[in-house]
Amino acid sequence: RMLRSKALSRIEKEKPLLTFVAVSPPDGTTQAISFCERLRERIPDAVIVVGWFGQSRKYEEMLEAFRAAGASYVTTSALQSQNQILSLVHTENSGQESPSQE
Repeated sequence: RMLRSKALSRIEKEKPLLTFVAVSPPDGTTQAISFCERLRERIPDAVIVVGWFGQSRKYEEMLEAFRAAGASYVTTSALQSQNQILSLVHTENSGQESPSQE
């Protein structure tokens, strides 16, 4: 597990195509929101994909919270996360514009 400050510094230095933040509630949601906020502040054009693997009845609430914190996409399963990441990588490799945010 990497400290947030080290992760932010590494992301800022390496400038990856996207950053994936996995969250398995109830622990970590607040920290993940804070991480997204700090990442968005430091790298305004970062693509942030959040994998939120919590209760589906709280999805709308979490979607709003993560979007307000700067997340580009919020997914709710490993498969959905994989598909979103592959779509972004494919789009980048083909030179197309990014797909609409979900």
